[in-house]
Amino acid sequence: TVARTVKKAGSVAAGDAELEELVKPALKTTGYLLGLPTGQIHITGEYLYDIYTGEADPDGLGELAYGLLYRRREP
Repeated sequence: TVARTVKKAGSVAAGDAELEELVKPALKTTGYLLGLPTGQIHITGEYLYDIYTGEADPDGLGELAYGLLYRRREP
């Protein structure tokens, strides 16, 4: 995970990758190094980002809560 993060950071610095591509590996690395549970942060953040970009459109409070707490299955 650390190696992937360093490699991705190099790609971002070289202009071969977008900064958004570095977020997930950096979050995982931080969790591993500091012993933090970053999985839930990733699930919630990803869902909020999808709502912001229009990729997700929850129909009600229940669907919103489910999306914030649980990983969504790929279609």
